[in-house]
Amino acid sequence: MDIRADYLDFDHAGVFSERDVAFAKMDSRILKHIPYRPDMSSLIEAAAKRKNHSVDRSRLCEVLADQYADIDHNASQLEAISQLRNEDSFTIVTAHQPSLALGPLYFVYKTMSAIKLARMVSAEADVHVVPVFVIGGEDHDFEEIASVHLFNQTITWDNQGQSGAVGRMQLHGLKEVYDQLTDLLGDRESAIALKEILQEWLDTQDYGRAVQRILHRLFGHLGLIVLRMDDARLKKLFVPAIKKELLEQVSQELVLSTQAALATDGFGAQAYPREINFFYHHAGGRDRIIREDDHYHVLNSDISWTRDEMIAHIEEHAEHFSPNVVMRPIYQEVVLPNIAYVGGGGELAYWTERQSQFEAFDAFFPVLIRRDSFLLLDDKSQSQMQEYDLSIGALTQDLSNLVSQFVNDQKPEDYNLDYAPQVVSDLYDKIIAQVKPLDEPLSRSIEAEKVKALKSIDGIDKRFTRSYKQKQDVVINRIKKLRGKVLPHDKLQERYESFIPSYLKYGSRFFDILLEHADPLDMRLKVLNL
Repeated sequence: MDIRADYLDFDHAGVFSERDVAFAKMDSRILKHIPYRPDMSSLIEAAAKRKNHSVDRSRLCEVLADQYADIDHNASQLEAISQLRNEDSFTIVTAHQPSLALGPLYFVYKTMSAIKLARMVSAEADVHVVPVFVIGGEDHDFEEIASVHLFNQTITWDNQGQSGAVGRMQLHGLKEVYDQLTDLLGDRESAIALKEILQEWLDTQDYGRAVQRILHRLFGHLGLIVLRMDDARLKKLFVPAIKKELLEQVSQELVLSTQAALATDGFGAQAYPREINFFYHHAGGRDRIIREDDHYHVLNSDISWTRDEMIAHIEEHAEHFSPNVVMRPIYQEVVLPNIAYVGGGGELAYWTERQSQFEAFDAFFPVLIRRDSFLLLDDKSQSQMQEYDLSIGALTQDLSNLVSQFVNDQKPEDYNLDYAPQVVSDLYDKIIAQVKPLDEPLSRSIEAEKVKALKSIDGIDKRFTRSYKQKQDVVINRIKKLRGKVLPHDKLQERYESFIPSYLKYGSRFFDILLEHADPLDMRLKVLNL
Protein backbone atom coordinates (compact mmCIF):
# COMPACT_ATOMS: atom_id res chain seq x y z
CA MET A 1 0.00 0.00 0.00
CA ASP A 2 1.47 3.31 -1.10
CA ILE A 3 1.26 5.92 1.65
CA ARG A 4 2.52 9.40 0.85
CA ALA A 5 4.50 11.15 3.56
CA ASP A 6 5.34 14.84 3.78
CA TYR A 7 7.72 16.33 6.31
CA LEU A 8 7.55 19.57 8.23
CA ASP A 9 10.12 21.08 10.58
CA PHE A 10 8.82 21.47 14.10
CA ASP A 11 9.33 25.23 14.07
CA HIS A 12 7.13 25.54 10.96
CA ALA A 13 4.28 23.46 12.34
CA GLY A 14 3.21 25.98 14.96
CA VAL A 15 2.20 23.36 17.52
CA PHE A 16 5.41 22.44 19.33
CA SER A 17 6.87 24.18 22.36
CA GLU A 18 9.99 26.30 22.13
CA ARG A 19 11.87 23.68 24.14
CA ASP A 20 10.69 20.87 21.86
CA VAL A 21 11.80 22.86 18.81
CA ALA A 22 15.15 23.56 20.49
CA PHE A 23 15.70 19.84 21.08
CA ALA A 24 14.80 18.99 17.48
CA LYS A 25 17.28 21.58 16.21
CA MET A 26 19.93 20.44 18.70
CA ASP A 27 20.18 23.90 20.18
CA SER A 28 23.38 24.39 22.18
CA ARG A 29 21.23 25.47 25.15
CA ILE A 30 19.93 21.88 25.31
CA LEU A 31 23.06 20.02 24.25
CA LYS A 32 25.14 21.28 27.17
CA HIS A 33 22.80 19.48 29.59
CA ILE A 34 22.88 16.02 27.98
CA PRO A 35 25.86 13.74 27.29
CA TYR A 36 24.82 12.55 23.81
CA ARG A 37 23.40 13.98 20.63
CA PRO A 38 20.35 12.04 19.33
CA ASP A 39 22.10 10.33 16.43
CA MET A 40 23.35 6.91 15.41
CA SER A 41 26.99 7.47 16.32
CA SER A 42 25.93 8.42 19.85
CA LEU A 43 23.79 5.31 20.15
CA ILE A 44 26.71 3.11 19.13
CA GLU A 45 28.96 4.96 21.57
CA ALA A 46 26.40 4.57 24.34
CA ALA A 47 26.25 0.82 23.77
CA ALA A 48 30.01 0.61 24.29
CA LYS A 49 29.94 2.73 27.45
CA ARG A 50 26.86 1.02 28.88
CA LYS A 51 28.94 -2.05 29.67
CA ASN A 52 30.71 -0.03 32.38
CA HIS A 53 27.38 0.25 34.24
CA SER A 54 26.39 -3.30 35.02
CA VAL A 55 22.85 -4.45 35.73
CA ASP A 56 21.58 -7.69 37.22
CA ARG A 57 20.62 -9.26 33.91
CA SER A 58 19.75 -12.56 35.58
CA ARG A 59 17.21 -10.94 37.90
CA LEU A 60 15.76 -8.83 35.09
CA CYS A 61 15.33 -11.85 32.83
CA GLU A 62 13.79 -13.85 35.65
CA VAL A 63 11.13 -11.17 36.21
CA LEU A 64 10.40 -10.77 32.51
CA ALA A 65 10.17 -14.52 31.97
CA ASP A 66 7.70 -14.80 34.85
CA GLN A 67 5.58 -11.94 33.49
CA TYR A 68 5.43 -13.61 30.08
CA ALA A 69 5.04 -17.19 31.30
CA ASP A 70 1.25 -17.28 30.96
CA ILE A 71 0.93 -14.95 27.96
CA ASP A 72 -0.06 -16.69 24.73
CA HIS A 73 2.21 -16.57 21.67
CA ASN A 74 5.21 -15.48 23.70
CA ALA A 75 7.96 -17.44 21.96
CA SER A 76 9.66 -14.42 20.37
CA GLN A 77 9.47 -12.49 23.65
CA LEU A 78 11.01 -15.36 25.63
CA GLU A 79 13.81 -15.56 23.07
CA ALA A 80 14.46 -11.80 23.32
CA ILE A 81 14.41 -12.03 27.11
CA SER A 82 16.96 -14.83 26.98
CA GLN A 83 19.21 -12.72 24.74
CA LEU A 84 19.23 -9.96 27.37
CA ARG A 85 21.44 -12.19 29.51
CA ASN A 86 24.18 -11.52 26.98
CA GLU A 87 26.49 -8.55 27.70
CA ASP A 88 26.16 -7.45 24.07
CA SER A 89 22.37 -7.10 24.31
CA PHE A 90 20.80 -3.80 25.31
CA THR A 91 17.44 -2.15 25.56
CA ILE A 92 15.81 0.96 24.13
CA VAL A 93 13.07 2.07 26.46
CA THR A 94 9.91 4.08 26.25
CA ALA A 95 7.41 4.39 29.07
CA HIS A 96 3.94 5.61 29.81
CA GLN A 97 1.12 5.27 32.26
CA PRO A 98 -1.39 2.50 31.41
CA SER A 99 -3.84 4.78 29.59
CA LEU A 100 -7.35 3.52 28.94
CA ALA A 101 -7.48 1.86 25.49
CA LEU A 102 -3.91 3.21 24.99
CA GLY A 103 -5.14 6.79 25.31
CA PRO A 104 -4.15 9.34 22.63
CA LEU A 105 -2.21 8.46 19.49
CA TYR A 106 1.18 9.49 20.89
CA PHE A 107 1.06 6.40 23.14
CA VAL A 108 1.24 4.30 19.96
CA TYR A 109 3.75 6.64 18.29
CA LYS A 110 6.29 6.33 21.10
CA THR A 111 5.86 2.56 21.03
CA MET A 112 6.52 2.40 17.28
CA SER A 113 9.48 4.77 17.65
CA ALA A 114 11.14 2.51 20.21
CA ILE A 115 10.60 -0.56 18.02
CA LYS A 116 11.96 1.18 14.92
CA LEU A 117 14.98 2.62 16.71
CA ALA A 118 15.89 -0.77 18.17
CA ARG A 119 15.86 -2.20 14.65
CA MET A 120 17.94 0.67 13.31
CA VAL A 121 20.63 0.31 15.97
CA SER A 122 20.73 -3.48 15.68
CA ALA A 123 21.29 -3.10 11.94
CA GLU A 124 24.09 -0.51 12.34
CA ALA A 125 25.99 -1.77 15.39
CA ASP A 126 27.39 -5.13 16.41
CA VAL A 127 24.88 -5.44 19.24
CA HIS A 128 21.40 -6.80 19.81
CA VAL A 129 18.82 -4.22 20.90
CA VAL A 130 15.43 -5.02 22.41
CA PRO A 131 12.62 -2.42 22.46
CA VAL A 132 11.04 -2.29 25.93
CA PHE A 133 7.84 -0.55 26.95
CA VAL A 134 7.78 0.20 30.68
CA ILE A 135 4.28 0.50 32.11
CA GLY A 136 4.18 3.31 34.64
CA GLY A 137 1.63 1.51 36.73
CA GLU A 138 2.77 2.91 40.08
CA ASP A 139 1.39 6.38 39.43
CA HIS A 140 -1.80 7.22 41.32
CA ASP A 141 -3.10 9.99 39.05
CA PHE A 142 -6.13 8.00 37.94
CA GLU A 143 -7.79 10.97 36.19
CA GLU A 144 -4.88 11.16 33.77
CA ILE A 145 -5.46 7.66 32.41
CA ALA A 146 -9.20 7.17 32.91
CA SER A 147 -10.63 8.40 29.58
CA VAL A 148 -10.37 7.83 25.86
CA HIS A 149 -11.80 10.03 23.06
CA LEU A 150 -13.43 8.15 20.20
CA PHE A 151 -15.85 9.19 17.46
CA ASN A 152 -16.66 12.52 19.17
CA GLN A 153 -17.41 10.76 22.43
CA THR A 154 -15.44 10.51 25.65
CA ILE A 155 -15.52 7.17 27.43
CA THR A 156 -14.47 7.27 31.07
CA TRP A 157 -13.70 4.45 33.48
CA ASP A 158 -15.52 4.60 36.82
CA ASN A 159 -13.15 2.56 38.97
CA GLN A 160 -15.67 2.44 41.82
CA GLY A 161 -13.63 4.42 44.29
CA GLN A 162 -10.33 2.58 44.03
CA SER A 163 -7.21 4.54 44.97
CA GLY A 164 -3.46 4.05 44.95
CA ALA A 165 -1.29 2.85 42.08
CA VAL A 166 -3.35 2.57 38.90
CA GLY A 167 -1.51 -0.55 37.75
CA ARG A 168 -2.56 -2.35 40.92
CA MET A 169 -6.24 -1.52 40.52
CA GLN A 170 -8.77 -4.28 40.08
CA LEU A 171 -10.90 -4.34 36.95
CA HIS A 172 -14.09 -3.09 38.62
CA GLY A 173 -16.05 -0.91 36.21
CA LEU A 174 -14.16 -1.94 33.07
CA LYS A 175 -17.02 -4.14 31.87
CA GLU A 176 -19.08 -0.97 31.39
CA VAL A 177 -16.17 0.66 29.51
CA TYR A 178 -15.80 -2.44 27.34
CA ASP A 179 -19.51 -2.42 26.49
CA GLN A 180 -19.53 1.30 25.60
CA LEU A 181 -16.40 1.00 23.49
CA THR A 182 -17.32 -2.16 21.62
CA ASP A 183 -20.76 -0.75 20.79
CA LEU A 184 -18.95 1.94 18.78
CA LEU A 185 -16.61 -0.38 16.89
CA GLY A 186 -18.99 -2.04 14.46
CA ASP A 187 -18.62 -5.56 13.12
CA ARG A 188 -15.89 -5.41 10.47
CA GLU A 189 -13.05 -7.90 10.78
CA SER A 190 -10.66 -5.44 12.45
CA ALA A 191 -13.34 -4.45 14.98
CA ILE A 192 -13.92 -8.07 15.94
CA ALA A 193 -10.17 -8.54 16.40
CA LEU A 194 -9.91 -5.43 18.59
CA LYS A 195 -12.87 -6.45 20.73
CA GLU A 196 -11.18 -9.77 21.38
CA ILE A 197 -7.94 -8.02 22.38
CA LEU A 198 -9.73 -5.63 24.74
CA GLN A 199 -11.35 -8.64 26.39
CA GLU A 200 -8.16 -8.68 28.48
CA TRP A 201 -9.83 -5.95 30.57
CA LEU A 202 -12.28 -8.53 31.78
CA ASP A 203 -10.13 -11.63 32.09
CA THR A 204 -6.94 -10.45 33.81
CA GLN A 205 -5.92 -10.15 37.45
CA ASP A 206 -5.31 -6.39 37.63
CA TYR A 207 -5.26 -3.36 35.36
CA GLY A 208 -1.48 -3.19 34.88
CA ARG A 209 -1.36 -6.79 33.77
CA ALA A 210 -4.33 -6.25 31.44
CA VAL A 211 -2.53 -3.37 29.72
CA GLN A 212 0.64 -5.47 29.43
CA ARG A 213 -1.36 -8.19 27.67
CA ILE A 214 -3.09 -5.71 25.36
CA LEU A 215 0.26 -4.21 24.37
CA HIS A 216 1.61 -7.71 23.72
CA ARG A 217 -1.38 -8.61 21.58
CA LEU A 218 -0.97 -5.43 19.49
CA PHE A 219 2.83 -5.10 19.27
CA GLY A 220 4.39 -8.35 20.41
CA HIS A 221 4.75 -9.60 16.85
CA LEU A 222 6.92 -6.54 16.16
CA GLY A 223 9.39 -7.54 18.86
CA LEU A 224 8.20 -5.35 21.74
CA ILE A 225 8.84 -6.43 25.33
CA VAL A 226 6.49 -4.97 27.96
CA LEU A 227 7.78 -4.66 31.51
CA ARG A 228 5.88 -3.94 34.72
CA MET A 229 8.48 -2.57 37.10
CA ASP A 230 6.22 -2.67 40.14
CA ASP A 231 7.93 -5.90 41.21
CA ALA A 232 9.56 -6.68 44.55
CA ARG A 233 12.54 -8.39 42.92
CA LEU A 234 13.32 -5.34 40.78
CA LYS A 235 12.87 -2.99 43.72
CA LYS A 236 15.55 -5.00 45.55
CA LEU A 237 17.99 -3.90 42.86
CA PHE A 238 17.05 -0.31 43.64
CA VAL A 239 17.75 -0.51 47.39
CA PRO A 240 21.05 1.46 47.30
CA ALA A 241 19.39 4.34 45.41
CA ILE A 242 16.34 4.30 47.69
CA LYS A 243 18.60 4.57 50.73
CA LYS A 244 20.69 7.35 49.19
CA GLU A 245 17.66 9.44 48.32
CA LEU A 246 15.87 8.92 51.63
CA LEU A 247 18.89 9.31 53.90
CA GLU A 248 20.87 11.97 52.01
CA GLN A 249 18.16 13.77 49.96
CA VAL A 250 20.55 14.34 47.06
CA SER A 251 18.18 14.88 44.12
CA GLN A 252 16.43 18.12 44.99
CA GLU A 253 19.48 20.37 45.10
CA LEU A 254 21.00 18.88 41.95
CA VAL A 255 17.83 19.12 39.88
CA LEU A 256 17.06 22.64 41.11
CA SER A 257 20.58 23.72 40.16
CA THR A 258 20.17 22.38 36.62
CA GLN A 259 16.72 23.96 36.34
CA ALA A 260 18.24 27.31 37.31
CA ALA A 261 20.86 26.93 34.58
CA LEU A 262 18.18 26.08 32.05
CA ALA A 263 16.12 29.05 33.19
CA THR A 264 18.94 31.42 32.25
CA ASP A 265 18.56 30.10 28.69
CA GLY A 266 14.81 30.65 28.71
CA PHE A 267 13.52 27.19 29.63
CA GLY A 268 11.16 26.78 32.57
CA ALA A 269 11.31 23.96 35.13
CA GLN A 270 9.60 20.77 34.03
CA ALA A 271 9.42 18.66 37.21
CA TYR A 272 9.17 19.68 40.84
CA PRO A 273 11.87 17.93 42.90
CA ARG A 274 11.06 17.38 46.56
CA GLU A 275 13.32 16.81 49.52
CA ILE A 276 12.41 13.11 49.29
CA ASN A 277 11.28 11.86 45.88
CA PHE A 278 9.54 8.68 46.90
CA PHE A 279 6.01 7.60 47.65
CA TYR A 280 5.04 4.71 49.89
CA HIS A 281 2.55 2.00 48.98
CA HIS A 282 0.28 1.16 51.90
CA ALA A 283 -3.22 -0.13 52.52
CA GLY A 284 -4.67 3.37 52.22
CA GLY A 285 -3.05 4.18 48.89
CA ARG A 286 0.22 5.71 47.65
CA ASP A 287 1.43 8.74 49.57
CA ARG A 288 4.56 10.86 49.86
CA ILE A 289 7.31 10.21 52.37
CA ILE A 290 8.47 13.27 54.30
CA ARG A 291 11.16 13.82 56.91
CA GLU A 292 10.58 15.66 60.16
CA ASP A 293 13.60 15.99 62.42
CA ASP A 294 14.94 12.46 62.90
CA HIS A 295 11.79 10.65 61.78
CA TYR A 296 10.23 9.73 58.46
CA HIS A 297 6.46 9.86 57.93
CA VAL A 298 4.00 8.79 55.25
CA LEU A 299 1.45 11.52 54.57
CA ASN A 300 -2.20 10.71 55.21
CA SER A 301 -1.25 7.81 57.46
CA ASP A 302 0.16 7.03 60.90
CA ILE A 303 3.19 5.24 59.41
CA SER A 304 6.58 6.51 60.60
CA TRP A 305 10.13 5.30 61.19
CA THR A 306 13.33 6.36 62.83
CA ARG A 307 16.41 6.50 60.62
CA ASP A 308 17.52 3.00 61.64
CA GLU A 309 14.01 1.63 61.24
CA MET A 310 13.82 3.20 57.79
CA ILE A 311 17.07 1.51 56.70
CA ALA A 312 15.83 -1.86 57.92
CA HIS A 313 12.45 -1.39 56.26
CA ILE A 314 13.99 -0.47 52.90
CA GLU A 315 16.14 -3.58 52.99
CA GLU A 316 13.23 -5.83 53.95
CA HIS A 317 10.36 -4.27 51.96
CA ALA A 318 11.76 -2.30 49.04
CA GLU A 319 8.59 -3.04 47.07
CA HIS A 320 6.70 -0.51 49.21
CA PHE A 321 8.88 2.37 48.01
CA SER A 322 7.66 3.97 44.80
CA PRO A 323 9.76 6.52 42.87
CA ASN A 324 8.17 9.75 41.71
CA VAL A 325 8.89 11.41 38.36
CA VAL A 326 12.29 12.64 39.62
CA MET A 327 13.53 9.18 40.67
CA ARG A 328 11.75 7.01 38.12
CA PRO A 329 14.39 7.51 35.36
CA ILE A 330 17.09 6.41 37.81
CA TYR A 331 15.08 3.26 38.58
CA GLN A 332 14.78 2.40 34.89
CA GLU A 333 18.49 2.77 34.29
CA VAL A 334 19.44 0.74 37.38
CA VAL A 335 17.28 -2.18 36.29
CA LEU A 336 17.66 -2.18 32.48
CA PRO A 337 20.77 -2.36 30.25
CA ASN A 338 19.46 0.69 28.48
CA ILE A 339 21.17 2.84 25.87
CA ALA A 340 18.36 5.21 24.88
CA TYR A 341 15.12 6.63 26.19
CA VAL A 342 12.39 7.49 23.67
CA GLY A 343 9.92 10.12 24.79
CA GLY A 344 7.88 13.14 23.84
CA GLY A 345 8.93 16.75 24.20
CA GLY A 346 7.67 17.10 27.76
CA GLU A 347 9.37 13.93 28.92
CA LEU A 348 12.71 14.84 27.39
CA ALA A 349 12.43 18.26 29.00
CA TYR A 350 12.52 16.75 32.48
CA TRP A 351 15.27 14.31 31.49
CA THR A 352 17.45 17.28 30.50
CA GLU A 353 17.25 18.40 34.15
CA ARG A 354 18.84 15.17 35.45
CA GLN A 355 22.43 14.70 34.30
CA SER A 356 24.09 15.72 37.59
CA GLN A 357 21.54 13.63 39.48
CA PHE A 358 22.46 10.58 37.40
CA GLU A 359 26.12 11.18 38.18
CA ALA A 360 25.37 11.33 41.92
CA PHE A 361 23.70 7.91 41.74
CA ASP A 362 26.39 6.52 39.43
CA ALA A 363 23.65 5.70 36.91
CA PHE A 364 24.08 5.60 33.15
CA PHE A 365 22.48 8.56 31.38
CA PRO A 366 21.03 7.24 28.10
CA VAL A 367 20.78 8.89 24.71
CA LEU A 368 17.58 10.93 24.65
CA ILE A 369 15.52 10.39 21.52
CA ARG A 370 12.48 12.43 20.58
CA ARG A 371 9.67 10.07 19.56
CA ASP A 372 8.11 10.36 16.12
CA SER A 373 5.24 12.79 15.70
CA PHE A 374 2.75 11.97 12.97
CA LEU A 375 -0.21 13.85 11.58
CA LEU A 376 -2.78 11.65 9.83
CA LEU A 377 -4.77 13.32 7.04
CA ASP A 378 -7.03 11.67 4.46
CA ASP A 379 -7.14 12.47 0.73
CA LYS A 380 -10.05 14.89 1.12
CA SER A 381 -8.28 16.91 3.81
CA GLN A 382 -5.06 17.15 1.83
CA SER A 383 -6.96 18.15 -1.33
CA GLN A 384 -8.76 20.90 0.56
CA MET A 385 -5.48 22.18 1.95
CA GLN A 386 -4.18 22.50 -1.59
CA GLU A 387 -7.42 24.02 -2.88
CA TYR A 388 -7.47 26.71 -0.20
CA ASP A 389 -3.69 27.13 -0.13
CA LEU A 390 -3.47 26.30 3.59
CA SER A 391 -0.35 24.97 5.27
CA ILE A 392 -0.19 23.00 8.52
CA GLY A 393 1.27 26.09 10.12
CA ALA A 394 -1.71 28.16 8.94
CA LEU A 395 -4.20 25.61 10.28
CA THR A 396 -2.60 25.59 13.73
CA GLN A 397 -3.11 29.32 14.34
CA ASP A 398 -6.03 30.70 16.35
CA LEU A 399 -9.30 29.82 14.60
CA SER A 400 -10.61 33.39 14.40
CA ASN A 401 -7.29 34.57 12.98
CA LEU A 402 -7.32 31.71 10.47
CA VAL A 403 -10.82 32.57 9.25
CA SER A 404 -10.11 36.33 9.10
CA GLN A 405 -6.89 35.78 7.19
CA PHE A 406 -8.61 33.45 4.74
CA VAL A 407 -11.48 35.89 4.14
CA ASN A 408 -9.06 38.77 3.60
CA ASP A 409 -7.00 36.70 1.19
CA GLN A 410 -10.13 35.80 -0.79
CA LYS A 411 -11.46 39.32 -1.22
CA PRO A 412 -11.61 40.51 -4.86
CA GLU A 413 -8.35 42.04 -5.96
CA ASP A 414 -10.07 45.26 -7.02
CA TYR A 415 -11.58 45.72 -3.56
CA ASN A 416 -9.25 47.73 -1.34
CA LEU A 417 -10.20 50.55 1.00
CA ASP A 418 -6.76 50.87 2.50
CA TYR A 419 -6.27 54.17 0.66
CA ALA A 420 -9.56 55.71 1.85
CA PRO A 421 -8.70 56.80 5.43
CA GLN A 422 -5.70 58.77 4.25
CA VAL A 423 -7.61 60.40 1.38
CA VAL A 424 -10.49 61.42 3.67
CA SER A 425 -8.13 62.59 6.39
CA ASP A 426 -6.18 64.75 3.91
CA LEU A 427 -9.39 66.25 2.51
CA TYR A 428 -10.74 67.23 5.90
CA ASP A 429 -7.33 68.56 6.97
CA LYS A 430 -7.31 70.92 3.94
CA ILE A 431 -10.78 72.17 4.77
CA ILE A 432 -9.87 72.65 8.42
CA ALA A 433 -6.70 74.53 7.45
CA GLN A 434 -8.79 77.00 5.44
CA VAL A 435 -11.60 77.38 7.97
CA LYS A 436 -9.66 77.55 11.23
CA PRO A 437 -8.18 81.05 10.79
CA LEU A 438 -11.65 82.37 9.98
CA ASP A 439 -13.87 80.37 12.36
CA GLU A 440 -12.15 78.19 14.99
CA PRO A 441 -15.38 76.79 16.54
CA LEU A 442 -16.45 75.64 13.07
CA SER A 443 -13.06 74.02 12.51
CA ARG A 444 -13.55 71.98 15.69
CA SER A 445 -16.92 70.84 14.40
CA ILE A 446 -15.32 69.83 11.11
CA GLU A 447 -12.64 67.90 13.11
CA ALA A 448 -15.46 65.92 14.73
CA GLU A 449 -16.97 65.26 11.29
CA LYS A 450 -13.59 63.96 10.20
CA VAL A 451 -13.54 61.41 13.05
CA LYS A 452 -17.07 60.31 12.11
CA ALA A 453 -16.07 59.93 8.46
CA LEU A 454 -13.05 57.80 9.33
CA LYS A 455 -15.20 55.60 11.55
CA SER A 456 -17.73 55.33 8.75
CA ILE A 457 -15.09 54.07 6.35
CA ASP A 458 -13.97 51.51 8.92
CA GLY A 459 -17.60 50.46 9.35
CA ILE A 460 -18.09 50.10 5.60
CA ASP A 461 -15.04 47.85 5.41
CA LYS A 462 -16.27 45.70 8.31
CA ARG A 463 -19.78 45.44 6.86
CA PHE A 464 -18.38 44.39 3.53
CA THR A 465 -16.10 41.84 5.18
CA ARG A 466 -19.04 40.47 7.19
CA SER A 467 -21.19 40.26 4.10
CA TYR A 468 -18.44 38.57 2.12
CA LYS A 469 -17.77 36.23 5.02
CA GLN A 470 -21.42 35.14 5.05
CA LYS A 471 -21.18 34.34 1.37
CA GLN A 472 -18.10 32.24 2.13
CA ASP A 473 -19.77 30.26 4.95
CA VAL A 474 -19.61 26.92 3.13
CA VAL A 475 -15.89 27.21 2.54
CA ILE A 476 -15.25 28.58 6.03
CA ASN A 477 -17.06 25.63 7.60
CA ARG A 478 -14.88 23.30 5.56
CA ILE A 479 -11.79 25.09 6.83
CA LYS A 480 -13.04 24.81 10.42
CA LYS A 481 -13.55 21.07 9.98
CA LEU A 482 -10.13 20.79 8.38
CA ARG A 483 -8.54 22.59 11.31
CA GLY A 484 -10.47 20.27 13.64
CA LYS A 485 -8.68 17.31 12.10
CA VAL A 486 -5.30 18.90 12.73
CA LEU A 487 -6.18 20.35 16.15
CA PRO A 488 -9.21 18.49 17.53
CA HIS A 489 -10.53 20.48 20.49
CA ASP A 490 -7.52 22.79 20.02
CA LYS A 491 -5.09 19.98 20.82
CA LEU A 492 -2.55 18.44 18.49
CA GLN A 493 -4.17 15.41 16.87
CA GLU A 494 -1.72 12.98 18.48
CA ARG A 495 -2.59 14.31 21.95
CA TYR A 496 -6.35 13.81 21.59
CA GLU A 497 -7.43 11.24 19.02
CA SER A 498 -7.34 7.48 19.62
CA PHE A 499 -5.54 4.95 17.41
CA ILE A 500 -8.79 3.00 17.11
CA PRO A 501 -10.34 4.66 13.99
CA SER A 502 -7.16 4.00 11.99
CA TYR A 503 -6.98 0.46 13.35
CA LEU A 504 -10.57 -0.16 12.30
CA LYS A 505 -9.71 1.06 8.79
CA TYR A 506 -6.42 -0.77 8.33
CA GLY A 507 -6.28 -3.44 11.04
CA SER A 508 -2.78 -4.28 12.27
CA ARG A 509 -1.50 -2.94 8.93
CA PHE A 510 -1.82 0.50 10.55
CA PHE A 511 1.15 -0.31 12.77
CA ASP A 512 3.14 -1.55 9.78
CA ILE A 513 2.49 1.81 8.08
CA LEU A 514 3.71 3.72 11.13
CA LEU A 515 6.74 1.47 11.46
CA GLU A 516 7.64 1.97 7.81
CA HIS A 517 7.59 5.76 8.12
CA ALA A 518 8.94 6.03 11.66
CA ASP A 519 12.43 7.42 12.09
CA PRO A 520 12.96 9.03 15.50
CA LEU A 521 16.36 10.32 14.39
CA ASP A 522 14.54 12.50 11.84
CA MET A 523 12.94 15.08 14.13
CA ARG A 524 10.30 16.44 11.79
CA LEU A 525 6.52 16.17 11.81
CA LYS A 526 5.56 13.31 9.49
CA VAL A 527 2.29 14.03 7.67
CA LEU A 528 0.82 10.77 6.40
CA ASN A 529 -1.81 10.57 3.68
CA LEU A 530 -4.19 8.05 5.25
